[in-house]
Amino acid sequence: MLLHLSIDVNEQGDPTPTSLVYYFGVVLKRPSESSNITSLKGLGPKSSTALRSLGINSVEELRSRDPFDVYAELKAKVSGTSLNFLYGLIGAIEDVPWQEIKKTRRTTILLRLEEMGLAPK
Repeated sequence: MLLHLSIDVNEQGDPTPTSLVYYFGVVLKRPSESSNITSLKGLGPKSSTALRSLGINSVEELRSRDPFDVYAELKAKVSGTSLNFLYGLIGAIEDVPWQEIKKTRRTTILLRLEEMGLAPK
């Protein structure tokens, strides 16, 4: 579940508009972050190229999307898209190594993919 909030506090403690994105209750975007997708942990030039093919050109655009929906679009459009790409997307969004996502949440992820008709065979 994604929830978008536009709340921040300036140096004087006053609310200021910004774009914070929450994914399962975790703050995902901080105002000082780079907008380049390759600045995210686990996503390099090939990942960035694949994401650009879907019109995702920045960290903000990636974090505004459900990683499972992005993965589904990639599977349909980019040949060779593997389950590791989904682990990488989730890891990049949450700032966690993809290997940890695979190790700790593989079953939950596979169940969600099964619901979507995308479970690996």
